[in-house]
Order: sequence, then C-alpha cells, then structure tokens
Amino acid sequence: MRAHLGIPLTTADAFMHDIQPFVVADAVAGFSAGDHSMALRWVARTGVVCTTDQLLRELPQGRTAQGV
Repeated sequence: MRAHLGIPLTTADAFMHDIQPFVVADAVAGFSAGDHSMALRWVARTGVVCTTDQLLRELPQGRTAQGV
C-alpha cells in the first residue's frame, strides 16, 4: 500500500466517524522515504502509528486472525 496516497485520507475519515485508526509503519511504503515519513506524521495526528512488533506485543495472547 502506498502510504502517502490513500492512508492519510482513510485514517482521517475513520477518525471523523469515531473509529480509532492505526497504521503499521513497516507494512506500508511510499515512493520515497520522505513520502513515507510524511504520511506517518500526518496519520499520527488522527490515529496511532505502530510497528509490527509493537502491534504483536499489544494483541491479547492466544488470539489469531481466525479467532477474530
């Protein structure tokens, strides 16, 4: 997913609909490092930016995608 194209708008829209969005920083990319950083800074205004490792540590133990 191109971080700088749709993710900032999607997270802002989610935020405006009382949804708490999050983006996994190491799971998205931009055309350049600058685009990637800009998108993550923008997202951080209305949502949470985390890494895959942080997300996995925060998930309840024993839950898998199949169990959701």
